[in-house]
Amino acid sequence: MTSIRFNLPTLLNRLLICVTLLLNIRCCVVAKWYHRPNVVLILTDDLDSAIGGMTPLNKTKKLIGEAGITFTNAFVASPLCCPSRASILTGKYPHNHHVINNTLEGNCGSTAWQETQEPKTFPALLQAYAGYQTFYAGKYLNQYGNPDAGGVEHVPLGWDYWVGLERNSRYYNYTLSVNGKPKKHGGNYSEDYLTDVLTNMSLDFLQYKSNYRPFFMMVSPPAPHAPWTPAPQYQDRFKDLKAPRDPNFNVHGKVGAKHGNTHNTPTPHTH
Repeated sequence: MTSIRFNLPTLLNRLLICVTLLLNIRCCVVAKWYHRPNVVLILTDDLDSAIGGMTPLNKTKKLIGEAGITFTNAFVASPLCCPSRASILTGKYPHNHHVINNTLEGNCGSTAWQETQEPKTFPALLQAYAGYQTFYAGKYLNQYGNPDAGGVEHVPLGWDYWVGLERNSRYYNYTLSVNGKPKKHGGNYSEDYLTDVLTNMSLDFLQYKSNYRPFFMMVSPPAPHAPWTPAPQYQDRFKDLKAPRDPNFNVHGKVGAKHGNTHNTPTPHTH
């Protein structure tokens, strides 16, 4: 019979070295995450600073604008909603991501978009290659939730936590996709006003997220897009304020000279 003897002090020293190495590896991994910045991207809809859209947002200007950087000479790839959103997500011009308008036929949230572009959005790359935890809440692409493109059960690749608004801008009586499961909301302000719902869900994410990984959060409320439904406490705050009457006000131009959303709008504007 072969006898095996253990030197207890030597064994304990080796175990201590192994535990120390494991702790050092874990600490290095944690330190690696801490060196990567957390990112919060708030995407508003139809907020035009050129005609006074920032005028009522005093808190936003104070907490974000004055404390950071304002780009005064910035441009978008397209003035149209879905192509512009697709460019933000992919970093591509419309002729490269092929979203040309707000319709499914125009590749807005189509199955082709899902297959060719969603895997390459920057949040998907942050998640896959940089270890980020990702959160989305709000309006995505205008045709999101269309039954012909997977419905609200479709969760775009790259998001750990997904709260997507079905279709276009609404403030009441809408459906959210919560990680692929539909949740209907009604017309009760305290429970259903979309801007507040998205805010509360975002705060929940910040409270319960992992502290050992960096995060990317994208919050996309429809405000101030039509139908311009204010929260009750702000209902009368700007009742006497009108859009600037510059030379282009109520001038639609000939069909073909401007985008269809412009020349098809009823005249005159009254807001």
